[in-house]
Amino acid sequence: FEYTEAGYIARRREAVEEIQVRRRREAENMEAADSLIDELLRGSLPSPLTQHQELLVQDLRGYAVHGDDYARARAARSLLERTDHRTRDLQRRSFDLLVAVGVFSPDEPLELHRAGVDEEFHGDALEEAASLVQSVGHPSDPRRRDLTSLDVVTIDDEDAEDRDDALSLEVVGTDPMVSGYRIGVHIADAGALIPQGGAIDREADRRMATVYLPERTIGMLPPGFSQRVGSLDPGEVRLSISVLATVEHSGAVKEWEVTPSAVRSRAALSYDDVDHALMDADSPWHKMLSGLSQVAQAW
Repeated sequence: FEYTEAGYIARRREAVEEIQVRRRREAENMEAADSLIDELLRGSLPSPLTQHQELLVQDLRGYAVHGDDYARARAARSLLERTDHRTRDLQRRSFDLLVAVGVFSPDEPLELHRAGVDEEFHGDALEEAASLVQSVGHPSDPRRRDLTSLDVVTIDDEDAEDRDDALSLEVVGTDPMVSGYRIGVHIADAGALIPQGGAIDREADRRMATVYLPERTIGMLPPGFSQRVGSLDPGEVRLSISVLATVEHSGAVKEWEVTPSAVRSRAALSYDDVDHALMDADSPWHKMLSGLSQVAQAW
């Protein structure tokens, strides 16, 4: 029944059925919430999650990140208050529960979540990256200088996958003690391959930079792109922006220029590789790296 000015009247059949459906749904949601709480307290999640449980987990995640600024903070607090907890800090409680079930890591970068920095790339950016990887070929722009004859090497951590800069060294004349060296610093020109205004360009503009954390790296560009055509990998012709500086033996810079270029790395060296090469006169990279070290020390 429902109350009107004329008194109590019977509801229409359709209205009664809607109320029954709503009450069943509320009962199911309450049961799903109880089940979720039980599993959370055991350090696990229900498998599979119901649609309502997925929403509740997202509420816990949002509350752990944003606290009371989260749009559905009330729903998250209501759920957390039903858990057996010793702390009044419900935001911390939410974080701890999500760490226990693997939704968050113990050192989850919540600041990045608050800033809206996504670890995963959207589908349109991934699709564009895949098409660019397949279509890239040898550079043909006549304004881009061909420096593929130079002995170029990259120097990174042992497990680096994104090699975005490289070095080269040439002796000017016949005696570096007299004429010095021409040092090349080559930066991967990934931007030359990215369509302006496209999905990758928009995503890179939003992210602004690659974020390096102790336990992970959150890229500015999709990994399939930055670790392939955007990486100066050995044996591959890659587009770059090169800074070429002629440096005297004393370290004084005589002249320099910046030019779009194409380079081919000869080797991907780790820092340990460089240390060994500097000490080993028989290393193929000893002469080049010793020259770079000499100039660096002179500066």
